[in-house]
Amino acid sequence: SALEGTIDGGSVQIFGAAEPQQLEALITRIKGFKGVLGIGTAVQPLSPRLCPVVDVMAPLVRSNQRGHFELMIMAPAPGESVREGEAVPVEIRGSMVPAYIAVDYFRPDETVAHLSPRPHEQPQQWQPGRDIGTSDLEASGLTAMAGEGLLTVIATPSPLFAAPRPDRAARAAYLPA
Repeated sequence: SALEGTIDGGSVQIFGAAEPQQLEALITRIKGFKGVLGIGTAVQPLSPRLCPVVDVMAPLVRSNQRGHFELMIMAPAPGESVREGEAVPVEIRGSMVPAYIAVDYFRPDETVAHLSPRPHEQPQQWQPGRDIGTSDLEASGLTAMAGEGLLTVIATPSPLFAAPRPDRAARAAYLPA
């Protein structure tokens, strides 16, 4: 899970993403603390299959937020609707520093589709503030599946991988890399 929280007086606010059962257990524990008057939540439900991915990505997201890199994913794009099974329109707001961008889609079938750099292509450095759209991605592997997939974007000062990547990889092999 990737949960964070704030405390203001006796009010606790929890936000992020977590398995529903995990969130319920946390709320029960917090309610037991002396002085807690109320609990507010803004938590996205997370499939248990995606927890290992979120565990790896959460520290990177927090680092992005602290560094004000403004790297974010907006899918679907504002004003566009997506039906299950259709290609998802994606807009990624660029890093504020020159960076190599890796975009991956963790699919429900336990594979990872590599969307950028495009499969079998060398990574290229993106300039500050450049946005990435669906046309920049190998989006054939990106479809809406009722919230069961997870789209990630990573910006690094040097390429994340030295060699071009295939179009897909097994999730179990990719995460440790």
